[in-house]
Amino acid sequence: MNYYELFDLPVSYTLDRNRLTEVYLKKQQIVHPDVLSVADIDADGQKIVSCVDHSRASAVVTNTTGSNESSSVDLNIAYGILMDPVKRAEYFLSLHGIQVDNISVHYAAEMFDISDRYNDLKTSAEKLDFQQGLMQHMREIEKNLEALEQDLAEFHKMAVLLRFMESFLGKVRLDAYNRN
Repeated sequence: MNYYELFDLPVSYTLDRNRLTEVYLKKQQIVHPDVLSVADIDADGQKIVSCVDHSRASAVVTNTTGSNESSSVDLNIAYGILMDPVKRAEYFLSLHGIQVDNISVHYAAEMFDISDRYNDLKTSAEKLDFQQGLMQHMREIEKNLEALEQDLAEFHKMAVLLRFMESFLGKVRLDAYNRN
C-alpha cells in the first residue's frame, strides 16, 4: 500500500491538504501509543499501564493498511512526505518509477544564477528580500507541478528545481543567521 492509499487519497501531486490532515488525525487518535495505553496509579502509588482498546485500534489499522503492522510512526512518515511539496513530488515520481536526480541539465543555468545572485548580496535586508522572492518562486513551481502531473518528464525537471531551491533556501537561512 502506498501513502496515498493509507489516507484514502488519489495518487496525485495535487491533493486536498485539509482532507489529508483530517484523515491523519483520525487515524492517529486510534493508533497513537498515548491513546492505546493509559497510566493509572495503584494504592501504593505505583504506575500501572493498561491497554485501552487494542481490538479497536487493530481493526482500524487492518482496515486502513491491510495489516496490523502500521503504527503511529508509519502514519507520521507518510503524512510528513505528503504534506511536504518537495518530498511529495519525489514520492509521486517514485510511484511512477522515476528517481529524482540531484542535478538537472535543464535547470543548471538557473541554479547557478540563483547562487550567483545570492552571493552578490551585501546587506541583511537584501538577503531577506532574496529569501522571500525564493519562497514565492517555490510556490509558483508547486503550482506548475500541479499542472504538469500528466507530463512526468516536465514534472521531473521542475521537481529537481524545487528540490534545489529548498536546499538552497536552507543554506540561505543559515547564512542570514550567521550559522554557516
